[in-house]
Amino acid sequence: MAEYRSELTKYLGDALGVSIKPTSWPGKQRLPIYLRQAYDFDQFDLLDRPCITMVDTSADDVSPATIRKHVDQLREKFPGDVIYVRQQLASYLRKRLIEQRVQFVVPGNQMYLPGFGIDLREFFRQQRPAPKQLSPAAQLTFLYLLVNRDIADRTVNGLAQSLGYSKMSISRVLSELENAELGRVETRGRHRSLSLMEDRKQAWERAQSRLKSPVSKRLAVDAAAADKLRVPAGLSALAEFSSISAGARRTYAATAKDFAEYKAKSKTKDATVGEAEVEIWTYDPKLLMEHEIVDRFSLFLSLRDSEDERVQAALGEMMETIAW
Repeated sequence: MAEYRSELTKYLGDALGVSIKPTSWPGKQRLPIYLRQAYDFDQFDLLDRPCITMVDTSADDVSPATIRKHVDQLREKFPGDVIYVRQQLASYLRKRLIEQRVQFVVPGNQMYLPGFGIDLREFFRQQRPAPKQLSPAAQLTFLYLLVNRDIADRTVNGLAQSLGYSKMSISRVLSELENAELGRVETRGRHRSLSLMEDRKQAWERAQSRLKSPVSKRLAVDAAAADKLRVPAGLSALAEFSSISAGARRTYAATAKDFAEYKAKSKTKDATVGEAEVEIWTYDPKLLMEHEIVDRFSLFLSLRDSEDERVQAALGEMMETIAW
């Protein structure tokens, strides 16, 4: 508590040129036990106005709606300004608190005090700007959560094992999705877990500008050999999810590594256009397969730039089949 008071006093002093003297708020004893256990409370005057701080020291994130509810409860007990304080606050939580009009301070980083006409934002120096498009690993992880809504183990270890990445790579993915405001990272003890920030449909719609086609290249191959790849993609897959015709040319998906190994074993050679097609994907399509076919989200991304009106109509028909 003493460390928090020192950091808050210094931050407000440096940023606003004021001097505050936080002291314990005696009214804490009149609060419900869950509030007393969740926060520490200090009182002081800021710019000649009485204030109380709700100091959240928990390692777990609390939803902005819950914080707003707690602030409203304190306002019933305290006549001045109520300010939520936390040592670290993810970008999406800061945004949601602002939307909820909750006054808050992250010492050394940001203060949002609309009651005082103050909105001072200083972003984490170590935090890199969110990329315009997700990396292949982050896109795969995001889509994995969309496809597997009931997955139990969303920890770094669990996702690393399920997706075949190292724990370090998944740790970077968690940060990337959180910075892009697409994922919520929660820490419990030594374990970090990932969940979608919004419901599945909203998350998918929010992510559109950051997602790209998983197809890096398309290759024509011998039809009989390609059949053994067994992961239908392109129009071959779209025909399974809509009323469009697949046509005579079969299309399959594979990673560059899997296709190279397959070619070496089968001794197949590239063929002329018109026999079959293999799409080389930036992530393993088998990890997201639905009924032995590429997943609908990746399929949509692989074909959304098609100028064929029939394909666009079929994509719309396919997406309507998703039970959000």
